[in-house]
Amino acid sequence: MVKINKEQIVLASIIGAIIITAGVLTGVILTQTEARLGYTLLDRMDYTYDSETVDSITIIDLMINNDEGNIFISYEEDLENIFEAENRFYGKKDAIVQDASEFIGSDDGTIASISFDAPAIFDTSDSRSFYNNLHIKIRADILVKYTISTTLGDVYLVFDSVLTQTVISKLDVFSSLGDISIQFGDNTAVESSTLNTHILNGSLDINFDNVELLSRIDLWNITSDKGTIDIHMDQSDIENNFNATFNIATNSGKADMRYKFPESLGIQISAITSTGDISSDLEIPGPFTPYQNDVFPAEDNYVFSFTAGTGSIKIKELVF
Repeated sequence: MVKINKEQIVLASIIGAIIITAGVLTGVILTQTEARLGYTLLDRMDYTYDSETVDSITIIDLMINNDEGNIFISYEEDLENIFEAENRFYGKKDAIVQDASEFIGSDDGTIASISFDAPAIFDTSDSRSFYNNLHIKIRADILVKYTISTTLGDVYLVFDSVLTQTVISKLDVFSSLGDISIQFGDNTAVESSTLNTHILNGSLDINFDNVELLSRIDLWNITSDKGTIDIHMDQSDIENNFNATFNIATNSGKADMRYKFPESLGIQISAITSTGDISSDLEIPGPFTPYQNDVFPAEDNYVFSFTAGTGSIKIKELVF
């Protein structure tokens, strides 16, 4: 038998207390980082989608208009329900929780329609002003159609899961004054002919790594007005693909893409700017003569069209 002396017990207690305290502090810090100046966390409201036919649902049509507040969406492998959400309701001194919006859900036995509509009610200078920060988890085996918009808020979408491939069948995301971050992992698939991701200001970050295309992408609009577009695209381990067309456009912002493609994929890239700069490690002949790799046109092709007004364009190969 191993004897434990008094000093060891005290040390273990201290370490345990530190771990517990660190966990509590982390939770407090995370909550505080969501709180804007002058706002306080007033309530946390949970929502779980449930119905008599929930076991047969394979698709979620998710529509979120959260005018003021952030939106966090991720997938969970073994989520008990198909959809779980928490609204962290922040308000100024005279805000009341009864003003908070609620999730609304219904289904036809196969498709569940879930919506959240929270327009701005009070001006941010009003003592009754509030905002909703939405934390959403979706079970990984559910196919999802996304329609998301916010004015004063950020959107964070993490589509990857560990074991189950997540499938995105619609992606329509807009933020006016906030940022958008979309993480497609190597266990993600896209089954949609059109996708739209747009910001007016802020940043639009897209990480697209070894994503399987289950259908042709006729057009993916990745656009901004004054914001920054940053695309990390590594499809080097994808063998079977479909054709895809990408429109990357900004007015006075900048658009950057770092890329890695399989050798069998046909690539065409054009880049046009009014008064901005174009930087690329590819030889793009001119504004109306695109770069084409040696195998273009191939059985499967990616076509990129970069445009900028006074902004800049940078296209660089990923180096590992």
